Amino acid sequence: MRVHDDYKEWNIAAQIKDPDSAWTFWQSMIKLRKAHPVLVYGVFVPLDPEAEDNYTYIRHDPETGERVLVVLNFNAGEARAGAPTTIDLENLGVDIARARLLISNDAAAVGSGIDGPITLDKWCGRIYLLDEEAPAN
Repeated sequence: MRVHDDYKEWNIAAQIKDPDSAWTFWQSMIKLRKAHPVLVYGVFVPLDPEAEDNYTYIRHDPETGERVLVVLNFNAGEARAGAPTTIDLENLGVDIARARLLISNDAAAVGSGIDGPITLDKWCGRIYLLDEEAPAN
């Protein structure tokens, strides 16, 4: 198999230097996963299993009380090139009052909250830390 023609632009050295690269994003995801075990071991609660344009769920840890909200845009659009989608979390029963963005692959600011329906650009995903609950006894 020959080396692809664009290897000078698309290679690991370039990815490591680029703060907006896929490599940098996944390094951030790995750190987030280690910092929030709920992402690995938490109880999975789907919020809208019938939705075809998004995948939205909560993971919560009954022992620590930590809850995270994951929203992913899978809207392929008419040309299958992706399309924005809007998700009304309050209509799905999610208390967004204290949500805080942990990571996203769009321009949303880390630490920002949710103040109504959110619109995700094509193929966008976000993870929010929700208000922590009291641990179960």
